[in-house]
Amino acid sequence: MIPRSGRLCLAFLPGAKGYSVHFQSDGRALLACGPDGVQRWPMGWSADRTELRIGPPEILGPTRGQKVGSFDLSRDGQWLVASTKKAYLGFNPERDDEVVRSSGPLTLDYVPHLSPDGRVAASIAGSRRTRIQLWNSRTGVLLTNLPISQPNELAFSPDGRWLACGAVDATTFWQTSDWSLRWRIPHPTEAPDRYRVTFSADSRVAAFSASDHETRLIVVETGEEFATLPTGRMLNSLAFSPTGDRLVAACEPGYFQLWDLRHLREQLAGMKLDWPGPPLPSGSTTTKPVRVTVLTRDASSLRNGSDKAGSQ
Repeated sequence: MIPRSGRLCLAFLPGAKGYSVHFQSDGRALLACGPDGVQRWPMGWSADRTELRIGPPEILGPTRGQKVGSFDLSRDGQWLVASTKKAYLGFNPERDDEVVRSSGPLTLDYVPHLSPDGRVAASIAGSRRTRIQLWNSRTGVLLTNLPISQPNELAFSPDGRWLACGAVDATTFWQTSDWSLRWRIPHPTEAPDRYRVTFSADSRVAAFSASDHETRLIVVETGEEFATLPTGRMLNSLAFSPTGDRLVAACEPGYFQLWDLRHLREQLAGMKLDWPGPPLPSGSTTTKPVRVTVLTRDASSLRNGSDKAGSQ
C-alpha cells in the first residue's frame, strides 16, 4: 500500500532504453545507460537536506555515441564494464582516459556482472546460453567457462567468495577461489519463467526463486535451506536491504512483496533453526518534505558534449 501522505517518488528522470542503473559508491551520482552511452547524473543535497539537485547529465567519454544496453559497477565505484555491440569496455568512471576492450572469444552484448573488487567479470555466453564466461575485466581476456543450462541471473556475493547462477533446471553456487562447484540445488519440474538469485550484504544468506510460487533462503556456507517464502508469479527481482532485515520481491503484475526477516529469525530461533550471524537490527525511518531539482540536456547536446542544460 502507498501512503496517502508523503512523497515516495523523488523525481522522474528522462532516459532512453537501457537495462542497468547504479548509484555511484559515494552516492554523489546516478549512472544509467542508453543508445548514446552511459550517462552520469550528479546528485547533491542542500545543507539542510530539503533540496536534492540532480543533473545535468553527461556521457562518460569511452561510451560516447555507442549503444550500451547494460553495464556493471564495482562496489568501490572504481571500475565499470559496459556492454556494447562491438566489445565490453572497462574503465575507471572517474578517470576514463584508459579503456580496456575485450578480446578473443567472448560472446558480446550480454549483461556483465562484476566481482566486488571489479577484477573479474561474468556474463552469459553462447547462442543457446550454454555457459558462463569469466574474464579479466582489467585486461579483457577470457579466464574460463562454466557449463550451465539456460542461465538467467548471475550474482557475485558481496565478499567476493561466491558466484551464483539461477538457471532453468537449478540454482548453482561456485567458489571463486578456484571456480569449483559447491552447491547445485535442483528446481522442481514446474520451474519459473525467471530465475532470480541474490545475496545478503554479509554474504551469509542467499535467496533464489525455486518455482513460480516459492523463494528459498539458504545458508551459503553449508547449502542448508532454512525457509521457503510464498511469492507471486513472474518475479522480476529479489533484493535484501543493506541491514539484511528485509527481503523484497518485485513481481511483474505490478506489486512488491516485502518480508520481515528479523521476525522470521525470531520464529526460527524459537525452534532452534536460526541461521548463523548476529541478530538483525530493527529498522526505523524518518520523512521530511523534499524539493527536487532535475537538470536535463537534450539528446543532441549529450552526443556533442555541450554544456548547455535545461531545468525541470
